[in-house]
Amino acid sequence: MHIPIGKLALYVTGGGLNPRKTLPVVIDVGTDNAELRNNELYLGLPQPRLQGEEYWHLIEEWMSAIRLRWPNALVQFEDFSSDKALPMLHKYRHKHLCFNDDIQSTGCIALAAVLASLRTRGLHPSDLVHERIVCVGAGSAGLGVCATIVQAMVDEGLTAEQAHARFYIIDKDGLLASGRDIVAMPEAQRAFVRSDLPGGMPLEELIATAKPTVLFGLSGVGGLFTERAVREMSRHVERPVISRSQTPANCLSARQSRPSSGRKGVRFLRPVPLSTTSSSRTAALAPQISAIMSSRSLGLGSLLPCCVSRALQTR
Repeated sequence: MHIPIGKLALYVTGGGLNPRKTLPVVIDVGTDNAELRNNELYLGLPQPRLQGEEYWHLIEEWMSAIRLRWPNALVQFEDFSSDKALPMLHKYRHKHLCFNDDIQSTGCIALAAVLASLRTRGLHPSDLVHERIVCVGAGSAGLGVCATIVQAMVDEGLTAEQAHARFYIIDKDGLLASGRDIVAMPEAQRAFVRSDLPGGMPLEELIATAKPTVLFGLSGVGGLFTERAVREMSRHVERPVISRSQTPANCLSARQSRPSSGRKGVRFLRPVPLSTTSSSRTAALAPQISAIMSSRSLGLGSLLPCCVSRALQTR
């Protein structure tokens, strides 16, 4: 419950919503972790997770109830598994006022960061089509970021196939490529499966082979970006861009202050400082940066349907 409460707090502080008009919700569909189910301290439903039609019927019932009771409410989807997140978004995005934070908020902030990095590298926004992007993490956040940038590349003139070819996605088993069990993958992952490289390739080997310009960390595993990986990346690219986005702070194990193989330096995309104390000169970094940046616009935007409706009714 702390996650929806925390996100709603951002709507209140960043978007100015009345806290009494927000509702944190957790949909408990059970767990497949037998150890948790048998633990007397476990607060969730002690039953296996709902799957298939039963699962989707529950979601439909909940969405219908929200729509009936609060027709103008904005619904934020959060932390759904990658096989559920995108189908759920496609199903409801044109029927309900809703969005998926992992896919869309993270995606738009990541795209903005890459476009900003192009400017600092002296490039034009249209040069986005030339970026070679490695994404560590094939969950809803990683796929959402990649799908957003793919759409931006298509808007700049590439075909969808050409845009997908600019990406290399790694999950816990390595690179999504030939040799992997494609049938078992969620549909959103299949579009990024490569046929020109062997499946399962680890990160450092992939960096040496693909020579990426951008490296995203969207995995829950820490310590993935080793100094060797960063140095290997900077050997091939003048100013590589590295973002650890929503990953743990220890994802970036390489020391950022060290020079990278004589290059001009690595561009690390991190949460921007909110404030700096004059006594210690210590920057206070903003957690949940994508949520902070998007919640203000989404929070204010969610008020518009109500405001427009009321304005029309008073005429």
